[in-house]
Amino acid sequence: MAADRPRRVAGVPRGSVRVRTTAVAVAVVGVSLLIGAVALVASLDQALERELRAAMAVRATEAAQAVRSGADPAAWPGRPGP
Repeated sequence: MAADRPRRVAGVPRGSVRVRTTAVAVAVVGVSLLIGAVALVASLDQALERELRAAMAVRATEAAQAVRSGADPAAWPGRPGP
């Protein structure tokens, strides 16, 4: 019978309420995960860059102190050993 067939919208079957609800839930979870992943990567990038800048500032300060004190360049902090 015609009443037993699922309705079609623009030639595409609509599916049951359960199928549509599941599809919407999957889409919402997918979008949420994507937004969370982008936020996490951005946050980690900023944290790593901040730590790198702090480490470079400390190293530059130590090198400047070594230059001012007249230390041997081979003994400067951060230089590899022999």
